[in-house]
Amino acid sequence: MLCDEKRCKMPEFQACLNDLPHSDFNVIFKSIPSFYQNFKAKDGANCFVSGIPGSFYERLFPSKSLHLVHSSYNIYWHSRLLMNHINFFQLRTSPPQVSDAYLKQFEKDFSRFLQIRSEEIVVDTCF
Repeated sequence: MLCDEKRCKMPEFQACLNDLPHSDFNVIFKSIPSFYQNFKAKDGANCFVSGIPGSFYERLFPSKSLHLVHSSYNIYWHSRLLMNHINFFQLRTSPPQVSDAYLKQFEKDFSRFLQIRSEEIVVDTCF
């Protein structure tokens, strides 16, 4: 392991999970004890997991507090369409205005997501 090779202490990790407030974190939280056990047994490292309710199109974390941001699924949902509970599907047979609307909303949402996360991420110039 790299920490052993470099003779340095294993870092502690913090994972902050995020979802909308009406979502149920209980399923995920029930799996955390076994995750902790497996994580610690594998590398001897500590990991701390928390759940943050809120939209990822708004600030979720303090300024310059995140070292890594990863979105594995919901970033493609459109904020405006989702908030209005509109079912939005793009098919090969969809008219061009559907594709245009999809692209414009994605550009707006993704730009907002990146702008918000840029305020929260730590800028480290020492590599």
